[in-house]
Amino acid sequence: MSAQMDKLLAQQAKAQQKLHKAEMEEKRLKKQIAEVQRNERTHRLCNRGGYLEKLLAELGAPELTDDEVFGYHYSREHIIA
Repeated sequence: MSAQMDKLLAQQAKAQQKLHKAEMEEKRLKKQIAEVQRNERTHRLCNRGGYLEKLLAELGAPELTDDEVFGYHYSREHIIA
């Protein structure tokens, strides 16, 4: 092979390594984004659940079952505005 061919093949190999590295970095970042989104959702759900429990306790209904809680805000007598 000629020196020029060797140089081009070396450049190609280097470019492939850079591409692989960039692909792995993208994969890592996507996982990190998904984790942050999941943590934010969990935090939001916990806050809302805590607030709901507080409201139910203030309304005098701390011992409701899950079915009663989920149906509670849909009943006509207890529409929360």
